[in-house]
Amino acid sequence: MYKSHVRPSRAFTLVELIVVIGVIAILIAILLPTLGAARRAANSTACLANLRGIGQSLLIYTNDNNGYLPGSPSSSGRSLWSDTSGTFQMNPGITSSNVPGPAIELFDYIGPLCDTNNFALPPTSDPIPRLKNYRELPQFHCPANDYLATKISGPASLSDGPMLSYATATAFLLLPAKTATTTNTTFAGYVTMPTGGSQTDPTKWNYWSTPPGYTPKLCRVGLASSKIYLADAARRMRANGSPQFVYAPGSDYTDTLFSDFGPFYGITRSYDRSVPNNLNSPTSDPREFAYRHGQRTNYKMNALYFDGHAQTLTDMESADPNLWLPKGSTIYKPTQKLNATDYVFWPDVAAKYLPNTTAANPYVVP
Repeated sequence: MYKSHVRPSRAFTLVELIVVIGVIAILIAILLPTLGAARRAANSTACLANLRGIGQSLLIYTNDNNGYLPGSPSSSGRSLWSDTSGTFQMNPGITSSNVPGPAIELFDYIGPLCDTNNFALPPTSDPIPRLKNYRELPQFHCPANDYLATKISGPASLSDGPMLSYATATAFLLLPAKTATTTNTTFAGYVTMPTGGSQTDPTKWNYWSTPPGYTPKLCRVGLASSKIYLADAARRMRANGSPQFVYAPGSDYTDTLFSDFGPFYGITRSYDRSVPNNLNSPTSDPREFAYRHGQRTNYKMNALYFDGHAQTLTDMESADPNLWLPKGSTIYKPTQKLNATDYVFWPDVAAKYLPNTTAANPYVVP
């Protein structure tokens, strides 16, 4: 009888297994950076699409509101405050549990734009459910933003949660300083610029000013295609920290969830440049939270301009003060320090964009 001989299958040797595992590890190491870059590019593209959608809403809002910009205390936030005997104060009845809306805070742009687009928000005067809803709205969320923000102060019903993705450019939203002094304690930071003064007496200005008679209207910002309305941000951030937030209907420009002066300003709460300037030695670079579309060696952010187009900028490109200040703003002392650690303008920004600028030789924003 014929007997067939079946050769037993040969198992992999240990050496062969190690070689295969090594090859797979090499392939993964080669592919991971490519996959990471592709993911970053996809997130950036989706973020730019979000910003263009917000840009369309911005233009609809200004068209419906006589040119006024959403997110300004003097436009969408005007119902929240009063001028009583020359002093800023919140209107009676406005509290952290009762804000009729649509803005839940002086600088809130999300509620007014949701109202313009008929986006559904919780039908309540309690701002906390609405703020929680803001965190979840895909139209206002950058897909590269997966950071959590810690509550510093606010109602007990408001917990830590996702960091809001974008912030408006504060200088476009405030009125010029109310009084011709070097300080302005009644309205500064809430409704007017934080410095007082007079363009006929530059010594009265601390650092820089918006043009006299400025109002937060689209026709006053300057060339709309070269001025930023809103951009990737990390409210509220300083060196050596992680995202934090404060909520109160009357938060000023320092504490607001919704706005920031921009990367040029030394006391920014979104774009701290302490690390590149070596002003101190933080354990991490705070730029990573706002500049989410690049890597540590090439930080990038997305920005929306007043004409509705969106663009990706490097961190130094984004720090150009011309992008963040209305036409006719005057810069007097960009190299002056505010205190032991904070500069008016970050040193590398002042050196690049404002050489030779002094009180005697001021720079006027085009």
